[in-house]
Amino acid sequence: VVMEVPVPEQRLLCGTTELKDTDAVSELYRKDIRVDGSSVTLVRQSEETLWLERLSQGWGLKLVPQHLRSKRSIAWAAVRRVGTAIRLVPPEFKRDPEFLAAVREVEDADNERRAAARALTRDLLQREREERERDALRMPPDGWRVERWGVDPFWVHEETGWWQTRMPGMLRR
Repeated sequence: VVMEVPVPEQRLLCGTTELKDTDAVSELYRKDIRVDGSSVTLVRQSEETLWLERLSQGWGLKLVPQHLRSKRSIAWAAVRRVGTAIRLVPPEFKRDPEFLAAVREVEDADNERRAAARALTRDLLQREREERERDALRMPPDGWRVERWGVDPFWVHEETGWWQTRMPGMLRR
């Protein structure tokens, strides 16, 4: 039987196990994968399904063939992953209120994630500053005193007037 199934659309199943490009059917028995008899099933995956999978793996909408970009599922998968992909979807989706509302939800979620990341970064920087301050406020060696310039503490040598931050090699007069 000759079937004209393009290779990218092919999925081979041995029992319930999908075979990868590198698998050999004879190896499945050695790997202790349960198979029903010795049947191998060829399943055709549509081009649309293939591209939906690729989009979920991070492929960009620019790589999707033009005839598939007009499919709602493809456009939505791309925009759901990256809100700015709205620029590449066909105009009919840009006029669809339901589609645009969904895009706004994605953008709102992206904005919330960015705000959370900024807050986390701010907290980490604050902790780092507090740790530097704690380090500097520990009892300085004899002949040194702790002073502040802004929020950063530094040590000043009482006799020479030299000052030093906690970073090595930063001596000043």
